Amino acid sequence: MAWEIFSRGYSTQGSDFSLPMLLASDFLLNGTLDNNNGTFRRFEISPWIAETKNVLSFAHRIRPVLVPDVDPNSASRTTMEHHHSHPPEFTMLAGEFLSVYSHYLPENQSYRRGCQPSKFHAIACSFFLDTAPSLPHYLLTIYHMLDDGGLLINFGPLMYRKCSMQLKQLTGSSLVNHRWLTISSRLRWCFFRFRLIRRLVRTWSITSQ
Repeated sequence: MAWEIFSRGYSTQGSDFSLPMLLASDFLLNGTLDNNNGTFRRFEISPWIAETKNVLSFAHRIRPVLVPDVDPNSASRTTMEHHHSHPPEFTMLAGEFLSVYSHYLPENQSYRRGCQPSKFHAIACSFFLDTAPSLPHYLLTIYHMLDDGGLLINFGPLMYRKCSMQLKQLTGSSLVNHRWLTISSRLRWCFFRFRLIRRLVRTWSITSQ
């Protein structure tokens, strides 16, 4: 998603905590260029080969997919052509969200001394807030990361899949299922105002553990 936004001419910083996702992203972004002749390489994978449910035949399981579907280096070339003086930047930041962005919070000492980091015009989240151990802490951090008038764009489920250890001990469950009214009230409590709300109804397939 970060690359998609960057390819449209915006300076972008992607962030993720998962090492497998970071390694896969690094490979797709930086490992598809053939250094010998400068050509774009695509790789054939079979992502469904280990799936045994809801398949019509073995051929469905082994059907291949070419990745990546577009040349990642094409975005850099396009943005350089259209932004000669100030081309957009693309960076990635690895680590737990609250740890790597806590310097935006007012109580941070370096923040008080005037070393204020550059804020973001928008923050886009895709299936991200459901990883929040503490939703208010995530929302307050995002609020302080945004410039005045900045946008929070979120797409994701209402099932929040993790919770703090204390809450897990109290409830006996690792799932925190928030109602939309609870989420919307917490967004308002964290000083957000709604510009657009779209509700999408989807059917999920869940395998019991």
